[in-house]
Amino acid sequence: MEKLEDGDPRQRRHIGGDAAPATRKTDKCEEERGGEANDDEKIILRIIRTHGPLFVCENPSLFLRTLPQARKKHYRSDHLSIEELEYLGHSFDIVFKNEQDSHRRACLRERHATFCRVYRYLTDEMGLRLRHGSQFGAAFIGYRDVSGHGEYLVYLGPLSRLEEVAAVRVARSVAKEAWVAEEQQDGSGFSFTRLSPSVSGRASRETPRQLVMGTNGPKTVS
Repeated sequence: MEKLEDGDPRQRRHIGGDAAPATRKTDKCEEERGGEANDDEKIILRIIRTHGPLFVCENPSLFLRTLPQARKKHYRSDHLSIEELEYLGHSFDIVFKNEQDSHRRACLRERHATFCRVYRYLTDEMGLRLRHGSQFGAAFIGYRDVSGHGEYLVYLGPLSRLEEVAAVRVARSVAKEAWVAEEQQDGSGFSFTRLSPSVSGRASRETPRQLVMGTNGPKTVS
């Protein structure tokens, strides 16, 4: 079983940009002067209702070009999980149509705080595309290419020995690798344990971070 201790700090990355037309918050004084809104102002992402634990966005085209993994197989693409919503909240100004949905966001964010943090870490630091992995008993399915086959099942640890064995069996049954993510006590990031052998044919000495970053980003030393 291979262990990677990754202490790299999490970095904030913005994804709005010029990917799609958007509405920006405009300062009243700027309007009166006929000037333009401050470039630092965030794009508004409007949440119009909820569907179970998912948040329904008014205009999903604002984020789908830069977060294509948010497309759902069994729901329309305007449905966002709490992890996706919190990730987008670092680049967009999230606005709710009603206060009840805003309160629901706060409750889910508190309840799933670790899931939200690991989602952002795996997305920004390791370059993975993530979708929910509840059908496999995992936290997330990790993709290198979101249009292809997911390579990884990511579980939140620590896991018992029996849970590890079960995770490996499930991952092998669907031709994926099983990973366990554990948050560092100092809050500097996450450590990852690869439970199952690589399904990609790479050398076993490669860590989860090296396997991913070798494809999606710069090669890093663990």
